[in-house]
Amino acid sequence: MSSTAANGAVDKGVDFANYFCTYGFLYHQKEMLCDRVRMDAYYNAIFENIHHFQGKTVLDVGTGSGILAIWSAQAGARKVYAVEATKMAEHARALVKANKLQDVVEVIEGSMEEVTLPEKG
Repeated sequence: MSSTAANGAVDKGVDFANYFCTYGFLYHQKEMLCDRVRMDAYYNAIFENIHHFQGKTVLDVGTGSGILAIWSAQAGARKVYAVEATKMAEHARALVKANKLQDVVEVIEGSMEEVTLPEKG
């Protein structure tokens, strides 16, 4: 199914469904979280560069499970905006709360093109 109409207009509903259809499911997030090479690379990139996070505002676009937002907060970010276009945002919020980081990490459900961040960086 094409997301572009004959007049060139993009059907955002179809576009969203085509792109985000799997990201909203836990099994897809689990696959990414179980990819040790990927997760080690992300972890090391954050925790070997703490000086870039301490006291800063971080924007995590497509937060999924929220793991990168959580790690950013643990690395000392002052505030983390974790934007997620799918219902996975609900799970990310729960994980943030379970890690007692809800004062630092704010999960925002919506596409990056349509959300308004509470502050400018």
